[in-house]
Amino acid sequence: MKARVFNPFSGASGDMILGCASLDLGADRKAIKELIEASVPVSVDVKEFLKKGIKALDVRIKVPDKEPTRTYPELVEVIKDAKLPSKVEESALDIFLKMAAYQFLREI
Repeated sequence: MKARVFNPFSGASGDMILGCASLDLGADRKAIKELIEASVPVSVDVKEFLKKGIKALDVRIKVPDKEPTRTYPELVEVIKDAKLPSKVEESALDIFLKMAAYQFLREI
């Protein structure tokens, strides 16, 4: 019997979750890589490795030295241009709207 344990006891970054909870469970690595790289200016590198008898994925997301600063309307455009499934797009837009509202309230 095989089991997968995901225990982010000290936190988990997006690349850790992507590797463990998506790609290592059978998501199409090439499709995920292409989607991420088409959405934002990063490169994604996925490698399998074995550590103390445990197979895992190492997902590295390389960002440019200077990350661009985007406004809320620019983020909305990036999300809409990504051609995500409608529920995913709706969720992402909702999250960024909440973040923008929070930032606005902090500034007044």
